[in-house]
Amino acid sequence: MADKNVSTLYVVQNVFFLYLEMLRENMQTFLCRRTNIVIANDFLSCKTQLYSFQSSTFLFHAQLCGSRRFDLIIKWPTHLTVDVLYMLIVDKSSGRSVTIFLNPSERKFCSSLEFSPETSKYSICIYGLTVKETEYGRFYQLCSHSKRKLEGLKVADTDISDITMSFEMKKTRVVEMPMQHNIKKPMNVTVLRCPPATYSIVQSDSNSSDGFTHVIFLKQPNQTFVFILNSFKLTFLLPPTLKSGTWTEIQMLRLSQQNCSTNKHMIAVTVQHSHVISFKTYLSIDDYKQLYVLALEYLFSKNKNAHQCKPIEFFYRNKSEQYYKDILKSASGEMIPYIKDNNGDQGSIINGAINGLFYSTLLSSSSKPPPISFYGPVRLHLKANVMFTENCNIYFSDFYCHYQQHYVTIVLTRKGSQEDVFCNQFLLQMDKYNNPFMQITRNISGLNVVTATMAVVVEVFYTESVNVRSLLQWGHGYISKTVLMGRGRSKPEGIPKNENCDKCNLSYKK
Repeated sequence: MADKNVSTLYVVQNVFFLYLEMLRENMQTFLCRRTNIVIANDFLSCKTQLYSFQSSTFLFHAQLCGSRRFDLIIKWPTHLTVDVLYMLIVDKSSGRSVTIFLNPSERKFCSSLEFSPETSKYSICIYGLTVKETEYGRFYQLCSHSKRKLEGLKVADTDISDITMSFEMKKTRVVEMPMQHNIKKPMNVTVLRCPPATYSIVQSDSNSSDGFTHVIFLKQPNQTFVFILNSFKLTFLLPPTLKSGTWTEIQMLRLSQQNCSTNKHMIAVTVQHSHVISFKTYLSIDDYKQLYVLALEYLFSKNKNAHQCKPIEFFYRNKSEQYYKDILKSASGEMIPYIKDNNGDQGSIINGAINGLFYSTLLSSSSKPPPISFYGPVRLHLKANVMFTENCNIYFSDFYCHYQQHYVTIVLTRKGSQEDVFCNQFLLQMDKYNNPFMQITRNISGLNVVTATMAVVVEVFYTESVNVRSLLQWGHGYISKTVLMGRGRSKPEGIPKNENCDKCNLSYKK
């Protein structure tokens, strides 16, 4: 009889605790080791089932100013591998913060902290990190996270501690950057990109980095990495594991020399941090192939006969009157290529890497160039078959839009040139005699004719200098006036593509 009473009491206790858990989580179904409780229309039914909720726990005990105690109970699912608990306590008023590294295998840690929860508002973020050992070094990947606010707390009326907070860490791979507070003197940090996929973080502050620990947060869609650097001079090379053609955010934190540490735990003060820096990783050759397919899909969605190209007699280029005067007055009479700007896809591998000049092929319904231009009132026309010859290679390099018109960027190089070698390595080469965008054909007289599609605007990035004076003298081109629209010049840095278009962005297809 006693055994039966004990068994009954055990079941009642299980039901009671599971009921509390159900209310806290706002769930309709909860399973326990022996009992499954389902609530529907205030009806409670039980049935036996083997299951258990399991979590790992770490206890952090801190002595605050004024002899107050601060206890944190940190829990995370046992199926997650958490090698480091990284805690960040941020004063939301001043932006100052305390960083705490904890070894979760120790299960608890006691220390002292210098902050007063009554006088300010704090946010407490805890990151569960999994160590990644690679040939490029050690770094950490985010696997779990929890965040809570600490605002205006008064002395808790308990026998255990003055302040007790519980953190239930959830599985996640992406979080916001840790330091959202703007400071007067942020760290001067930039990202250098080098094709095909090399990225370096450069810190150019005049202050010495000796004696500091630096933490770098790096976020991409579906993954966040953390780098903890005990020694950092001026440059840090990121491991080549970043996803290609992807917007990436980084933020660097500089921590003071540890003021409380052991071999397993460390507490430090964040003395400075950078702004959040965004950049896009380079497109890979596979990305270019996919972008090429998107361009084809768009091309043939506009017109079933889009592959039928129009003859292009001239490539043309609009600039200011002074621009062409300076060229024609110069000793050489040459139009010199300059570095490719960031127009179009920000992940284009030719941005900032090769020199060239842009020309357009677009024709109006009358088979003539449009009578207006946004880039200058003077238009230089150059014979297309003089520039695009058998000695050229042709590469697909971009497909983008500026909210209305879609563009395809083609790179024309001289065979064997420095730019040709670069493009051959990193871009998608096309057949100059057979591709849907721009090609060389022969007319009935056996002469080369350049043709281009009108379903998109084909812009040509020509990588060779052009002797304008000579071409004009030989009758291979002419200059005309056009109606100027807008500012009359391009932006020095170029205009980024519309990232929200589902026709020309790979992010909508991945």
